[in-house]
Amino acid sequence: MRQARGETRLHKLTTLIGLAEPPGGQTVHHKPTCGMLRKIPFLTDLSDKQLSEVAPYFTERSYAAGEFIIREGQVGDELFVVKSGSVKVSKNTVDGTEQIASVGKPGTFYGEMALLEDRPRSANVIALEDTETMVLSRVNFKELLVRFPDINLGMLRALSNRIREADAGFIRDLQERNRRLRRAFKELRRAQEQLREQARIQEELRIGRRIQMSLLPRQDPNLERFEIRALCRPAHEVGGDFYSYISDHNGHLGIAIGDVSGKSVPGAMLMAVASSVISSIAIGKNNPAQVLLESNVALYDKMQGNRSFVALGYACVNDDSNEVLLANAGQMQPVLCRSDGSYCDFVDVQGLPLGVMDLRQNGYQYGVQSVALNKNDLLVFTTDGLVEAMNSTREMFGLERLQETVRNCARLPADEVVAALIADVEAFLAGIPPHDDQTIVVLRAL
Repeated sequence: MRQARGETRLHKLTTLIGLAEPPGGQTVHHKPTCGMLRKIPFLTDLSDKQLSEVAPYFTERSYAAGEFIIREGQVGDELFVVKSGSVKVSKNTVDGTEQIASVGKPGTFYGEMALLEDRPRSANVIALEDTETMVLSRVNFKELLVRFPDINLGMLRALSNRIREADAGFIRDLQERNRRLRRAFKELRRAQEQLREQARIQEELRIGRRIQMSLLPRQDPNLERFEIRALCRPAHEVGGDFYSYISDHNGHLGIAIGDVSGKSVPGAMLMAVASSVISSIAIGKNNPAQVLLESNVALYDKMQGNRSFVALGYACVNDDSNEVLLANAGQMQPVLCRSDGSYCDFVDVQGLPLGVMDLRQNGYQYGVQSVALNKNDLLVFTTDGLVEAMNSTREMFGLERLQETVRNCARLPADEVVAALIADVEAFLAGIPPHDDQTIVVLRAL
């Protein structure tokens, strides 16, 4: 077989500048058999005699696993037929990853377009295992076409089959892409609907928070003998904590600080009910135990269906004296701190939460504790959201830290005591969001 001198020079030149693929693999000097050649699609119409004459035009070349047989982007002039082993056809994507197009077994051939034109290879062909190939050069292919014209028809048929297979693969790929796009579109639409629903809920919760905060006192009372400051911080958009002031014209003030079981919207709804009921019952009453007992009667029927309850602390402040009467229905005990810091402890006043049971049937009575406040003494009411605030190691702020903070605030104005409590809790949480509402009422004697 002859080789055109011009083509040989062209191939050497393109190889030197890196455009042509250098011959890889290891050439094996075996003559292909007729059975091997008949597996090549464009040679199937030839007789055994003709195939035996074609065999010398092919050379055999072996490749190790992972070795490139054809490299994408390089110019080649050889066709490869897989004799044994297997290969993969792949392309390099824009991001540098490999996309496998197909896997070839014995009888498949690659690089047929290189027999017809000088164009860069469109894909990689890589040996998946030790693979033997039969190689036909462009020069030898042209001589075969002259000697055996039937190869032209076989080549057209093989190329036509390749085009049909490519079209079918392209259609399958488009169908798969369309299926993925439809699924992605459905997921996107579902996500958009969820976002819209979440936005609607968040807006309703923001409205609910504004309504709930409007139920709290707009300003703290201005008393002659006492200074009062309060703060309520829901952990969520809406919550179950509340506080309220009930005053009369005789210099008496009632202070209620409550925590309704439940969080978010259910807790907020019960909070509104409980706050309204307690405030209406407490008007004109200077006995905190009586306020709690009557509130329990009113709330029990409303709460027994959903098994909720209200933890409530109630204080009656007499602005004509320094006496404060305390009663407790399951709420945190208030902290009493003397102005010189010599005493700082919880006031021992306890009782059952409101709404747990009908206390009229067993004659239950709430206890009352009287506390006399001297100048600059503090009485600090809190809900359990402060002491149960939990940091990243699941350690709670706790009663001792609450006591210590209050002790360090001895002789400070009431608003600075509130600020110090919040600052110490936030420092302890170190960025962890609180899981429960936090409410503080500070009473300081003037």
